[in-house]
Amino acid sequence: MTKRDFQRLNARREEEGEPIFANPRNASAGALRQLDPRITAGRPLAMFCYGVGGVEGITFQTHWDVLQSLARWVSASTSTVSSVTASKPL
Repeated sequence: MTKRDFQRLNARREEEGEPIFANPRNASAGALRQLDPRITAGRPLAMFCYGVGGVEGITFQTHWDVLQSLARWVSASTSTVSSVTASKPL
């Protein structure tokens, strides 16, 4: 959930007389615990992947390769990821 979406969600909740959330993390986590999927669907959730678990049939040479593949596979990706090459081994 972006900060902007969080602010909109809280503004809507306040207008409807519902308690506001303390932060986007609580609003998102609470949405995932709901028994009613309509409540979850009504929250502006987003997912940003930074890694994969066990994967069969494909190998990655670097973490950058993983991030590039994730950007192709999922509909939401971030433009704040970049590749950096160290001048010395870390």
